[in-house]
Amino acid sequence: MKYLVAGLIALLVAGCGHMAMNDNTHASTIPLIWKPTKDFARSGTTDTTGRASAKLRVEVTDNRGDPEVIGRNSEKIPPRKVTTPDSVAAFVSEHMKQLIAGNGTTEVDDTGPVILKVEIQQFLVEETEIYNGDVRLKVTLVNSSGNEVWTGITRGTSTRFGRSYSAENYYEALSDSLVDAVHNLMQSATFHSALEGTV
Repeated sequence: MKYLVAGLIALLVAGCGHMAMNDNTHASTIPLIWKPTKDFARSGTTDTTGRASAKLRVEVTDNRGDPEVIGRNSEKIPPRKVTTPDSVAAFVSEHMKQLIAGNGTTEVDDTGPVILKVEIQQFLVEETEIYNGDVRLKVTLVNSSGNEVWTGITRGTSTRFGRSYSAENYYEALSDSLVDAVHNLMQSATFHSALEGTV
């Protein structure tokens, strides 16, 4: 009996990261979990020369057509969607604030006078033989006078191998893509210049 129980536990543990298919168009619904495998240091050196000490208020909106969709498995025909019950905007907001603040050169303050408006244009993992994460954000910097002083697109991507329908790979691909997108924003020379001008 104890061997049967041990075997059942082993099967449960082995399958906990694997998503069950719901139907022929919908793979699974999973929560949003922050699970990056890289950070700013491993994304590359961030140039902080001349960075302003503006207090940024980050405001994120999600204007995607299907805000619950975060992945698509294209190994099958028709492709199967992966969805989440969680707010992608809240997820991006929370971790974007952490990443910017963790960079150590720009203070993030929910009551700050300078606003970083972020519109989510893409937040998706495309699963084929590999997992391709893609996060694309439209960013607008608004100074304390309410004037838009910079607008641009920042994008982050991530690629990894993994077994089919693995929630873990979706978490890692989305998290790493967001890290990459924020890193690329902070590397932008024109963004630096606009940020300095808000002080």
